[in-house]
Amino acid sequence: MPEHLQKLKEITHLLLKEPLAYDQVRDAAYSLKALFETVTYFTETGTALEHIETLHGRAVSPTSAAICIIDFMRTRVFIKGIAEAISTKLNENNGRPVTVFYAGTGPFATLLTPLISLFSAGELKMVLLDLNELSIDYLKKTIAAFHMEEYVLDIIHADASSYQMEAALKPDIIVTETMMQGLHKEPMVNIYINLAAQCPAAIMIPELVKVEAALISTPNADGYKLLPLKILMELSSVNAANMKNHASKWEVFNNGIELVIPSNTDTAYRSLALLTYIKVFSENDLQINESSLTMTFNFKNAKLIKDFPTVMRIKYVRSPNPEFQFCAAEASIEKWCS
Repeated sequence: MPEHLQKLKEITHLLLKEPLAYDQVRDAAYSLKALFETVTYFTETGTALEHIETLHGRAVSPTSAAICIIDFMRTRVFIKGIAEAISTKLNENNGRPVTVFYAGTGPFATLLTPLISLFSAGELKMVLLDLNELSIDYLKKTIAAFHMEEYVLDIIHADASSYQMEAALKPDIIVTETMMQGLHKEPMVNIYINLAAQCPAAIMIPELVKVEAALISTPNADGYKLLPLKILMELSSVNAANMKNHASKWEVFNNGIELVIPSNTDTAYRSLALLTYIKVFSENDLQINESSLTMTFNFKNAKLIKDFPTVMRIKYVRSPNPEFQFCAAEASIEKWCS
């Protein structure tokens, strides 16, 4: 076995090893990033630093995608969840390989490439999509370096927010991790809804993204406190088709969801925040503040709690700058704030 393939196998083992050892997982994530960059001659300079702004949000640069690897719990939980999803589908497929459609691969197909050390090309097939041409170029170098050609059915240069799948390439599993905490800036919502609605029988990775409004206290020596208020959105394969075909009926995309802040709320809670929870697959999840994806996200324009209206509305704007916005319940639509 070539040295870099052996190295990939060792890194993957450490990333997924049980019981969890944070230092080992952290070091393995850094080693994975270094390995990818070495075998592809990737450099974090020039056009590799450039994002692509789309009608549905920001497609992050190849460099940003590479840096995501060292968000080590994110990397571990997603790869572990995908591996378990593949195993689940293999048990259902009666000898047929599992096809995974990966939207937003970045330069290395980070969440799938390590799994060639666990599954053969007879068990796993990949359809790989990214919008960034430079990422596609490095993706091809990654495939060549790790001799993944037998795994890859197709490489697609397209926008996953609007991409229509070919019938012959309908997958068993769809993977997309094109998001920030609070579903801010990146096009996760449109990508997820578009792809999940086309393949209702596929396992979606993540299975669930839940965003909840909360109040957050001023930090002190013991940290800060959170007071969850109301779930604003749940992305899942169950509701994706309904979101796509009946978007006008979803309050969160239109007039907003009413949020009542009780009059007797503890004054220690000073600001309005979003909490993000991610269920990747089965028992593999990311709780609040376990990853950059699930860090609390404060509304930057929110006033102190003493000045908040008793009743608010919060909506999600699907635009070139997707985000949750809030306003006083009686305010006109022009008064929505981030």
